[in-house]
Amino acid sequence: DLNFLKKIVKIFGSANITVIIEYIKINKNYYITKSTGRDLVNIDPITWAKQVEDMGAGEILLTSIDHEGTWKGFDYNLVRCVADAVSIPVIAHGGAGNAQHIQKVVTESNASAVAIGSMVVFQKEGMGVLVNFPEELKV
Repeated sequence: DLNFLKKIVKIFGSANITVIIEYIKINKNYYITKSTGRDLVNIDPITWAKQVEDMGAGEILLTSIDHEGTWKGFDYNLVRCVADAVSIPVIAHGGAGNAQHIQKVVTESNASAVAIGSMVVFQKEGMGVLVNFPEELKV
């Protein structure tokens, strides 16, 4: 709801507002979704990203429902298209399976940051909960 977004930006400021854009790909077309992918919205993520930026969003968390939890890498092409279309930070989410995926989405797709879940919560795909971060992610 762009009107709601505009109101909360006035109250809290752009720096405090992150808009989550969840999307799926059907055939060759991308659609944003509501209700964690249950409801399609007839608008593509690039157009929506531009609109939420225009309304004052401070950053975008871009989530690929198709890639989330797969451990097979991000939707690099769409991340790049969204990141190149807006001037606010884009956080890539959905698909991280190793450090190379993270590096690629930042260096080649222009993501400002990444959000990862399964990769640091589970030992590996289909295995139990991880107690420590993998060596390659330790700073």
